Amino acid sequence: MVVFGRRNTGKTSLVKNIVLKDFKRKHKNAFVMFCDLQGVSSLTDILHRVSIGFQEAFLAAFPVKSKLNEMLETIKGLRPKIELDPIMGVSLSLGVDTKSTQSFVEIFREITKISRNFSTALIFDEFQDVSTVTQAEALLRDVLQNLPHNIPIVILGSKKHLLMKIFTAPNAPFADWGEDIEFSTITYEEYHSYIAERFALHSLTLNKEDSIYLQTLLSRMPEPINIVCATIVDLYSKKLSVISQSEINQALIETLNRIGSRFEEYLKTFTAKEVMFLSQVAKDQPVREPNGKIFVAKTGLSQKGVNLIFHKLENDAIVYVTKEGVELANPLLAHYLRKYR
Repeated sequence: MVVFGRRNTGKTSLVKNIVLKDFKRKHKNAFVMFCDLQGVSSLTDILHRVSIGFQEAFLAAFPVKSKLNEMLETIKGLRPKIELDPIMGVSLSLGVDTKSTQSFVEIFREITKISRNFSTALIFDEFQDVSTVTQAEALLRDVLQNLPHNIPIVILGSKKHLLMKIFTAPNAPFADWGEDIEFSTITYEEYHSYIAERFALHSLTLNKEDSIYLQTLLSRMPEPINIVCATIVDLYSKKLSVISQSEINQALIETLNRIGSRFEEYLKTFTAKEVMFLSQVAKDQPVREPNGKIFVAKTGLSQKGVNLIFHKLENDAIVYVTKEGVELANPLLAHYLRKYR
C-alpha cells in the first residue's frame, strides 16, 4: 500500500510503533525491513539505504549468535561478514558493490529466500524521493513485483505531487501499483479529547472552543500542537488550572523563543530570495495564486524567480499545496517568520 501524509502527521511513528510491533507480535519468526529513502540522489544512495535496512532487519530477526551464524548460510550470496564490537555489539556487513544494480537485485533475492521461513514485511519511507533518480523507479518496480505475493509492502511518502507522478502516470513503472491510504487532517473533537487527557495529568483543563483555537493556530498538525502543549504544561501546570487563549498565545511566543536559534540556523540553508518567498507565504497563507501578480509583487522577486522557488520548495516539502492554497509545511516556522522577518 501507498501511505501519504504531510510531514509530522505520525505516519512513520504509526508504522514503526504500532503496525510493525503488532506484526512481530503475531509472527514469532519475523523479518521486517525498514528503509528510509529521504534525500537519496543516486542509485548508489538507494542501494546503500537498502543495504543498511537489510542488515538491521537481519540482526533484529536473529539476535541469538548461534542462530545468527546458522542463518548467515541463507544469505551467503551477499558475502556477509559478522563483527563483534565491544560497544555496538554484533554488526553485519554485506559484501555488496554499492554501484552495481546486480547487488541491489541480489538483496531482494535473499529476501525472497528468507520469506520462505520467516514472515516478512518491507517498509520504504519517503519513497517519493526516488523520483529524482534516473532508472530508480523501474529498478524498484522490477525487484518488488518479483517478490512473493504474500510479503506486505508499505510505501510512505510526504510529497503527494511526486507520489502521484510515480503511482498514477499511465506510463510510470508503478502505475496503478498498490492501494492508496491518505492521512487526513485530525478532527477537532478527537484531538481535543487527547489534549484534555494529557492536560489532566497536570491538573490543567482546556475547553473545546479554546482547544479548537489552539489546533487552528497550528494548522491541526499533531507535532507542533504537542510542542506548544508541552510549553503550556511547563509554564502553567503549577500556576493555573484553566488554560485560555491568552495562555495559548503566550505559550506559542515562548515556544518560538525557545526554538528561534534552531530556525535561524535552518533559514541559513536557504538563499536570501527563498527566505523572502517563505516569509511572504507565511504572512499571506494560504496563498491561492503563488504565481499571481499581487503575491509576486509582495515578494520583490520576478514571476519566473517565484515560480522556480515555489516548485523547488514544494519538491522539498517545505511548502504544500492544499485545497485552500499554498502554505508552509511547518506552522511553527510560519509563526516565526511572521513575527521576526
